[in-house]
Amino acid sequence: MAVIKKGVYLRKRKILIGSGSTSRAQELKDYYLSESLDENTILIRLMDINGDPLAFTEEVGVEEFRRHFTLQPDYDENVKSLNDIKIGRIIDKAQEHYEKKEYLSAEYEFNRALDLDEENLRANFGVGKVYLSMGEPEKAVGVFEKVSQVEAVFEKKNKHVFNELGIELRKLGLHRQAVSFYKKALSFVKDDEHLYFNIGRAYYMDGDINSAGKYVKKALKLNPSLPEAKQLFTQIFEKRSHLKS
Repeated sequence: MAVIKKGVYLRKRKILIGSGSTSRAQELKDYYLSESLDENTILIRLMDINGDPLAFTEEVGVEEFRRHFTLQPDYDENVKSLNDIKIGRIIDKAQEHYEKKEYLSAEYEFNRALDLDEENLRANFGVGKVYLSMGEPEKAVGVFEKVSQVEAVFEKKNKHVFNELGIELRKLGLHRQAVSFYKKALSFVKDDEHLYFNIGRAYYMDGDINSAGKYVKKALKLNPSLPEAKQLFTQIFEKRSHLKS
């Protein structure tokens, strides 16, 4: 007789809802964390909607278990997907508050999302922007620095997030911090003229003319007709000439 694998199993049950001519059958799906106690007995524990096992346990005979329970090898991934949907809805609600300048409500909702997934990029980015809008740049930078250390965020699809962080920080005059995030975005892709330009502009606004010229040149090498870069390069050239005279 094959061994019952420890894991999550599905049991389907049909129940009648209503009475008389209005009654109808409905299928219920319950998930159980299950393991063998011995060759004849299976210990089952009902799981809640978040995938956590409840305290109550029950013992089921192995034959009955085989008839009514089905192994769910992808259960963890399915629960994760449901959790992601829930987090997404919370973040959307938080974003609505943010756009209405309801910053305390937005902070509350973003933090609710972070309670479910502390490394969620959108939620961290959102709460950081809230802190910027509330005039607390140090807290915002702390959030951004924390999330930038998460290995999972270093995927090409997240390039725009670091670019946006750089833009937000530059607007606040935090030019060195902005450069740091622009360069993280640059680590995803090496041929984005706008990123090179943004780095050059941040250096320029911070007073580092030489570094500004270096990155604006790279932007123009990739796109010689980029108008913002051409204009900034002219300003850099004029400033260098003025400093030498």
